[in-house]
Amino acid sequence: MNDWIDGEALVKAARNMRGWSLRAIDRKAKHAQIVWRPSRQCGQPGRPPREYFVPSLPDKVQQLIRDAQPAAAEVALACSPSEPSSIEPAPKPVRLPVDSEDRAQGEERYRIIKPFIDFCQHPNGTKPQPVEVDGRMIHTHVAMAIAVAKRWNLSPASIWRWAAAYTKHGVPGLLDRTCRSDRGKSRFFTKYPKAAAVAADLYLHQRRLGVRSIHRLLSENRSALDIPAEELPSYETVRSWLNDKDREMRIGEFVVTPAMRIMAREGLRQYENRVSPFVKRAYVDVAANQIWCSDGKICDVEVWNDCFPEVQFGAPLRLRFTGIECFRSRKLVGWSFSPVESSVSIATAMRGPLLQFGPCEIFYVDNGKAYRKIGAGAEPANPREEEEGKLPAFSEAELGLLARLGIRVQYCQPYHGQSKPIERLWKTMKEQFEIHFPTYTGGKPELRPDETSVEMARHRKLLRMGPAYLRHSNHPPATAFIAMCAAWIEQYNNTPHSGEGMNGSTPNEVFASEMNPEQRPQLALAELAMSLAERAVRKVHECAIDLGRRRYIGADNHDSAVLHDLAEQQVLIAYDPNDPSGLAVLNLRGELLCWAKPEEKLPQSPAAAKAVAASVSQRKRLKKNTLDQIATMKRLAAQTGVQSPLEALAERARVRPIAVGEFMTHRAPRMRPDDTAVAPPSPGELARMLIALEEEERSK
Repeated sequence: MNDWIDGEALVKAARNMRGWSLRAIDRKAKHAQIVWRPSRQCGQPGRPPREYFVPSLPDKVQQLIRDAQPAAAEVALACSPSEPSSIEPAPKPVRLPVDSEDRAQGEERYRIIKPFIDFCQHPNGTKPQPVEVDGRMIHTHVAMAIAVAKRWNLSPASIWRWAAAYTKHGVPGLLDRTCRSDRGKSRFFTKYPKAAAVAADLYLHQRRLGVRSIHRLLSENRSALDIPAEELPSYETVRSWLNDKDREMRIGEFVVTPAMRIMAREGLRQYENRVSPFVKRAYVDVAANQIWCSDGKICDVEVWNDCFPEVQFGAPLRLRFTGIECFRSRKLVGWSFSPVESSVSIATAMRGPLLQFGPCEIFYVDNGKAYRKIGAGAEPANPREEEEGKLPAFSEAELGLLARLGIRVQYCQPYHGQSKPIERLWKTMKEQFEIHFPTYTGGKPELRPDETSVEMARHRKLLRMGPAYLRHSNHPPATAFIAMCAAWIEQYNNTPHSGEGMNGSTPNEVFASEMNPEQRPQLALAELAMSLAERAVRKVHECAIDLGRRRYIGADNHDSAVLHDLAEQQVLIAYDPNDPSGLAVLNLRGELLCWAKPEEKLPQSPAAAKAVAASVSQRKRLKKNTLDQIATMKRLAAQTGVQSPLEALAERARVRPIAVGEFMTHRAPRMRPDDTAVAPPSPGELARMLIALEEEERSK
């Protein structure tokens, strides 16, 4: 027999007893004569039906219920431990006492319910013997439970529940269970797996669909999901099943795991950062300055520009920080600031450590476009890539900075924050440095402080008023921010570090004590400048090279002559984008040919006469040198004794004379009269013609 019974079943079982109508039962429950609870089944709105605790009913009513439910007669009543049971029910899991606290809890609860247990020990069908409790006589089980509960400031239901647990399991049954047997489960979605499948599918694959919409769709499709109208779930039931991380989302035998929730609802990147396993490498098996780890970040402080010419003066911006960290010591060996991260900013960050400490062996970077550019053609630190033939061929112009410096490159796993140790430094930089500025942005719009939003609007208003008003802005200038960041980096390098393998030492101490024994020497300034330069292929035209909007000519007469001799040829140039004062001209094999400087445009004034004269003199000199070289080449060819084709034919003509007249062609006379119009003769011409005819006749 079940320990709980609804009102209608109770009235039906006790129909021959006076005073057991529904109204009378409600009155008894109101005066705590019967233990009850709200039913979990749906009832009238605002008033769920009640269920009554069978052991709290009189013995005669319990007997009537037992007779009305013979199939459950084998289950003993909680208040009648002496009643034998022919079939034992499946025992519920009981928590065994494991320590002194558990034993003390069981003994304390047994001491509380012992008077009630003793009162209930009577033969079946007989009334309990009255006992005196707190000055009044107790005749029924209900009154005894109420009296015991009042003495210990408990509820009567707790006394009944503990008594039933003790009767079935003894003292271990009195211990608190670690969790309910139905904890983390939903009765509704367990009963209706179709609804569970639809709700889970909408929740996982429709990121923007809220719980309210899912609840509405379940209600609209209840007929297809075989859900009766009276058993439709409430909004809270759907919300707790979908959003409660401790609640199990089970669809039959299929379970929606937390990993599935994160990947479907929050994206692949969150899944990889929070769920996917990753390996940790040791730090103590490498030397200091052997591996450099580099990455870039956007500073979470808004400043105004006062040092970058490519950005408007006073414009608000968030600087790009490029850092290089020693893998072993966590020392920040190099850094640079720029409005936009590029290969130039990475080269600038490498300039300091290359001059001060020398190049590393491995450069550990991410897969960004700028890092791929400086790593082009470099030997991979992972030999498997070379064995698999994944390395493309690069020309001299396409080789990156690392290949020119002889540094091996290692790329981290794409979109995997744990694969770059320097990522932890960004959090330290934010917590110890950036967060103290009044224009700290928080990194995301939803994390931006209200104070920062006010300062951002105020600075933009001052900028529209004019640069002179920028002194009233609370935005730090870019130069001041960079100077303070350099001071913080120095402080960070001298602060004890708690990372793995550091043993409480500072990054500077570990860097100095565990320097790489096979460290390469520092680079010379000229060698470094050539290595850090950007490279491109250009064609020499009119003794000059075009780069951007500038023309570069030879730095001196010798360099001008070299460029003159390279006319219409492709050459390799090495230059610094931030330094337009000159560039190096190399052949396609990377060998230095000459140096070039930017061409100066001469003014239209007499002051430029000297420069024009020098240019004309240079043109004549180069022209004369070219003619001399051509003559020298002709003389060298003549000294070989080999006749030219023309000289060889002339020699043959002298040896064997040929009559050229036979091969000459004259113009033949016209076969038709000339159709050219002729003016009639004048009187003078007629007179001369007559005179000529007369003289001709006289001569005959």
